[in-house]
Amino acid sequence: MSLIRSAVAAGSAHRPTEDWIRATPTAMVLLDGAGGPAELATGCSHGTAWYVHQLGTALHALLAAPDHHHTGLRALLAQAITTVAATHPDCDLTHPGTPSTTVVALRHRPGQGWDHLVLSDSTLILQPPGRDLSVVCDNRIDTVAPTEKAAMESHPLGSSAHQRHRIAKVERERTMRNIVGGHWIAAADPTVSTQALTGSVPCLDRAVLLSDGAARWLGFTHRGPRELLRALDEVGPDELIGQVRTFEAQDPTGTHLPRPKPSDDAAIIDAHLNGSPV
Repeated sequence: MSLIRSAVAAGSAHRPTEDWIRATPTAMVLLDGAGGPAELATGCSHGTAWYVHQLGTALHALLAAPDHHHTGLRALLAQAITTVAATHPDCDLTHPGTPSTTVVALRHRPGQGWDHLVLSDSTLILQPPGRDLSVVCDNRIDTVAPTEKAAMESHPLGSSAHQRHRIAKVERERTMRNIVGGHWIAAADPTVSTQALTGSVPCLDRAVLLSDGAARWLGFTHRGPRELLRALDEVGPDELIGQVRTFEAQDPTGTHLPRPKPSDDAAIIDAHLNGSPV
């Protein structure tokens, strides 16, 4: 029998969370919307929180449908992106800031095992029975704006200079989004699904899906994924996010962990699968 625990927490009381999760024993999806600073336009009247909800709902439905078990995860992600794009054709879906999101997806196929997909910088930790942990994260976004990132991190978090360089960093990342030599993230173009990291394992004891706001626990504690799993065993997903909030509050200027904003949306799915095939 599977045991799935999860948590989602907004990074700010003044805006809805742009993280989204849905988990059943055979299909799990975690999205982390890339809304960016409020000063930057998106070309979409609906907003990032709306987009991640629409895409997550569409993708999870496809993953869970038995008649799609023979369809690859990249193709299902492409189908979901196409479906959501068709729901808001009056928005400027070619805008460089059109709502976008990271994607982590996990699906079980009876008799076949577990398939996974990761696009952009959310994290998937897999624990197959009798094997070492496997960590999957697509960090290509970290390579596209190093000068702007360094400039941002040279100023205290919360300062006007930090925010100015953060905006410059996001603008640079947008120019490098979904192009060869840049980074890849789900937005309005379904062909980005071909860039997702994918794989399969025959059995799983456990899977943990993390948005980067939750994965801050690793940066603050300087511990590894195995220690994170132990912490989840001890305190659960809600309290682990609570620990991240405590660390953030104790580091208001980003001295210990340089970062774009004081607190980030955080989401966790922690699935104990008992070596299933379910």
